[in-house]
Amino acid sequence: PILRAEGDHALTGKRQFTQGGIELIGDAGASANAEVIRVAAGALLDLHIERITIDLSMPGLASILMQGEPVSAPMREAAMSAVAHKDIASLRSSNL
Repeated sequence: PILRAEGDHALTGKRQFTQGGIELIGDAGASANAEVIRVAAGALLDLHIERITIDLSMPGLASILMQGEPVSAPMREAAMSAVAHKDIASLRSSNL
């Protein structure tokens, strides 16, 4: 278990959570980060774990994750704007 010592959870009983990790050795950059996220998300989905949250704070990572997906240009732009503004409601309603 990990203890969160910042943000809204620092003063509540929800400070403890479970965390897992994955590491890619030998490659670097946004493409490597995207691959690690794809593998981790796929593993969690295979385990039927729901309500997965991944905080994309690296510029360009969201667009790399959408490469190869059937997403129209306007939808991609809307998604990128939602990611930049951390607008989860818009991302959920977009059906990406």
